[in-house]
Amino acid sequence: PIGHDKKYYNLAPEFSKFLNTPEVDEPIIVLASSSAIPSDAEEALKPEEKRAELALRRAHVSDAWAIRAATAASFFTRSSLRWLRHLRDTIPASNIRAHQDVAKLIATAEFSADTTFNVVKFSSRAIASQIAGLNRRLLWLRHWQADVKHRWRLASAPILENKLFGSALEPLLIETRTKKKILPSLFRRSESRSPQPFRRGSFRPFYQPYYPRFQRQPGFRQQTDRIEPGDRYRRGLHPRRQF
Repeated sequence: PIGHDKKYYNLAPEFSKFLNTPEVDEPIIVLASSSAIPSDAEEALKPEEKRAELALRRAHVSDAWAIRAATAASFFTRSSLRWLRHLRDTIPASNIRAHQDVAKLIATAEFSADTTFNVVKFSSRAIASQIAGLNRRLLWLRHWQADVKHRWRLASAPILENKLFGSALEPLLIETRTKKKILPSLFRRSESRSPQPFRRGSFRPFYQPYYPRFQRQPGFRQQTDRIEPGDRYRRGLHPRRQF
């Protein structure tokens, strides 16, 4: 907005403060920042997240100024309705044509007043969706180690203050030894561990017997080569006869 816009679309401070861009809460900045004391909220984000944050902030500012302009237009349009009705009352009843023309002007002003009021309503919904919807709050909650249920519950909390999360963040904060409030991780231990892949045991086609450590076993060749004398006839090993 330029100076001309700020001059004509100036609203009361108690109303315009709700149109300001909410600042990010400090515990949320600490989650995204790599330094212990972050200096700027945007510096804590990655380059692609920083571009998304700037785009959402600009969209918020544009919608806020659309609300200011529509509110001013609606105010002056409804003021003109009072002037037109007062003008209609001063016209003599015999002047039918003048009454018809004033009635058309009143209908046009009423339509303009309702339209500008709807612009304010729809722009307010756009601001709310940018903050509490799938946009700015969830962008900052990406660095919070919690499940989708807790993230969505915190992101969809009502907007009551000039902070991005405000009082909705207080029940989740814990205090450290240095009296500093942080947002803890809400992952369970069982959920944080990655499941181990199933490993099949190696296939052993032959049975390997167990032998004591100091017990000597005869070799395979010694067992097969040594044949008892009584086994010669059972195995068919007869001495050859001389002819």
